[in-house]
Amino acid sequence: MNSPTMRRLLPAACFEPIFGPLAGKKIGLVDGVGNNVGDQLIYAATRQLLDHFQLSWRRVEPGEADGIDFLLLFGGGNLGSQYREEIRRRQTALATGLPAVILPQSAYSYEPVGLATVYLREPSGRQFYPEAHLAPDLALGYQFTASRPSKPGGLFLRQDLEGRYLDARDQNRSLGDPIRLAQTPEDYIRVAGQFEYVITDRLHFAIAAMINAVPTVLLENRTPKNRGMWETWLRDLGCQWATCPDEAISILG
Repeated sequence: MNSPTMRRLLPAACFEPIFGPLAGKKIGLVDGVGNNVGDQLIYAATRQLLDHFQLSWRRVEPGEADGIDFLLLFGGGNLGSQYREEIRRRQTALATGLPAVILPQSAYSYEPVGLATVYLREPSGRQFYPEAHLAPDLALGYQFTASRPSKPGGLFLRQDLEGRYLDARDQNRSLGDPIRLAQTPEDYIRVAGQFEYVITDRLHFAIAAMINAVPTVLLENRTPKNRGMWETWLRDLGCQWATCPDEAISILG
């Protein structure tokens, strides 16, 4: 019997432009609010990559500056967004005046970032940050042991303001909002790996399925991030795209 396979969708070398220049620095890592397991998967991947590149780091709260000389600010999809607590944390950290990197984000409007280096995970945010660097979502560098499917494939739709498919017909076909099916990033990946295929508008549930080599179709949501991530990274990694659940089901046959 073959042993379980450790998977990382993109090699660690793809993240060297972010982490390589930080060698020798005393890094303070600022997390976001992390109110769902997709966010937490990004934070877990950040820690893995910091350790992979053998960097000196510790977690700090926004505004904390003692004993550090550089800040790493959380990645995600909240730069210039409606997520006010994430913005508050970022602005409080930047107000220390320490050199900073904003890890790969999606940006929805301009938010002042001072002299911080900005990484964008998909190109739509360049209208607000034309000097930003394009880099993968850090979850694409998360290494984990893949699972084997044990359940039929399924449709998983978000149930919040970013969800596009909120009518009863689509929601009745959905197996639920996947962020409610797991408590930790590891559980999220394991849940995604249980299914023979995954159709979802949750970006990081799609990534979790792909880590398990599960056939995956990503759907639109109400922001540009899903399409941008798919065009820039996920398409080349084997993920498929659909504009609605019916189209996705037909793609998978």
